[in-house]
Amino acid sequence: AFWYLYPQEYKRLSRRLERYQSKFGEIRDKTIASIEKTLRNDKKILDHTSQVDVSGRTKELYSLWYKMETKKEQNLNNIADLVAVRVVVVPKEEEEEGPDFVWLCYHVLYLVHHLPGFQPVPNRVKDYISFPKPNGYQSLHTAVILDGQMIEVQIRTAAMHQVAEYGMASHWAY
Repeated sequence: AFWYLYPQEYKRLSRRLERYQSKFGEIRDKTIASIEKTLRNDKKILDHTSQVDVSGRTKELYSLWYKMETKKEQNLNNIADLVAVRVVVVPKEEEEEGPDFVWLCYHVLYLVHHLPGFQPVPNRVKDYISFPKPNGYQSLHTAVILDGQMIEVQIRTAAMHQVAEYGMASHWAY
């Protein structure tokens, strides 16, 4: 619909992003690979999780345009979630997911901030686990830089992910 409703803005932003698309994809893939490798080799992760899902995306054109318009931000380098990665930790069956399992999200945050070749971004940590949003959304958000590109990383448990995707915190709900 963006293309039909705002054809000039669509074309302008699309042309602007054309030269970056492959870079964004490479950065996303490198970030996912680095996080997966780090988590596969971490004893605490291996001991307490049955699986860890790491996925990523690049921001869609309309979402990017809308954010740039509402935040009055035209510099692409200042938009933290152009490239985003999500880490979802799933407990082993014998471990119940609850307050005693949440510490693992903070452990993943530590590991992400210490990924080889990545630089954590100061003042870009948001703790929605300790301080959930009013709609029940819980997650840790941080940003790291790789090759000059900022990447947003979200970290949550499987239960938090269910609420974010399908519960009151999901985008369709508002």
